[in-house]
Amino acid sequence: MRTTKDLDSWREIPFGEFATLQRGFDLPLQSRKDGTVPIIASTEIVGRHDEARAKAPGVVTGRSGSIGDVRFVREDYWPLNTTLYVSDFHGNDPEFVSVFMEWFDLARFASGTGVPTLNRNDVHPTLVRVPTPNLQRRIVSVLHTWDQAIEQAKRYTETLDLRLKHLRETLTSASDDSKRITVTLGQISSLITSGSRGWAKYNAPSGAAFLGVGNLPTSGIRLLREQLRYVRLPDNAAEGLRTKIETGDILVSITADLGRIGYAADESLGEAYVNQHIALVRTSDEAVVSEYVAYSLASEVNRQRLLSRNDAGAKAGLNLRAISEFPIKLPCLSRQRRVVDVLRACDEAVSLAKRQRELFTAQKAALANKLLSGALLPGGATTNEIQAAAQ
Repeated sequence: MRTTKDLDSWREIPFGEFATLQRGFDLPLQSRKDGTVPIIASTEIVGRHDEARAKAPGVVTGRSGSIGDVRFVREDYWPLNTTLYVSDFHGNDPEFVSVFMEWFDLARFASGTGVPTLNRNDVHPTLVRVPTPNLQRRIVSVLHTWDQAIEQAKRYTETLDLRLKHLRETLTSASDDSKRITVTLGQISSLITSGSRGWAKYNAPSGAAFLGVGNLPTSGIRLLREQLRYVRLPDNAAEGLRTKIETGDILVSITADLGRIGYAADESLGEAYVNQHIALVRTSDEAVVSEYVAYSLASEVNRQRLLSRNDAGAKAGLNLRAISEFPIKLPCLSRQRRVVDVLRACDEAVSLAKRQRELFTAQKAALANKLLSGALLPGGATTNEIQAAAQ
């Protein structure tokens, strides 16, 4: 329960009295000198210099172009003129200021029809409700617990991903060539095609999934469903029969980021089609496990072989003939199945770890919203109450 003392710990002041924002400084490439001082642009460190213009700790956000991301800086730095940095914390805890600015959603203050720009003069007069520095530090301490969990989940996911890559390379390699046969994708497939152009007229907010290169992973074969597009086809759309995805289909990116591989493992995607940037490969040979073929194509060795078949021209691309003629080495059927069982289990472990990290990230966001709005006070909340607030 919040007490009168707790409520008195918060005050409403203009943002500019909480944290003063200052435009960064220009630093042309020809003026930069080798050094250890980070040069910070709107979203990242873009180089090093031998002179700092701002002392640590620091808080930086994008002023032009990319707006809304906030970076906490632990060393003296040079903020570029595409940023706004906090030049005066007015006695507030710098880490809390960083967390608050991210939660405060500075992007809503952006203006301009071309390149969006954040004007500090639009932000400074805005009234904000903030706690005392002592309570600020307690809030930061609570959120650090989730930061640590997110970082641990990230490292665990990266470790599992590296193990999966190593296993994929090892188990699909041709170290025992005498026991493998070489076939082309065309020889073991009943269909190799690509999506149709001109489907923009079928775009819809819901309906059948319409997969593009962004839905194929950069590593592994699990389809990415976070940014699905949808289409609604008319009943007489014959092209839909040719480009419709079936369980067991292998998807290969043939433009832009060449050689990404995806696999339709089950029917959970529902009705789905590929766009013109993806080749669809449907195996038909009874001596072939299509999922093994997908894992093999996703190996670094075969990815490089696919890239080498790039159809030289104005734009990067793989034609369907290159896909059909692509050779792949296959072990016996029983070994294909054993390899798939191992890689599928590892793939699932990686996916579970990624989902755990996403859960921690969502929990932190929910908890931060309650802590920063004053709906939950760390000094008066039990561990169970804090955990419940993060759900």
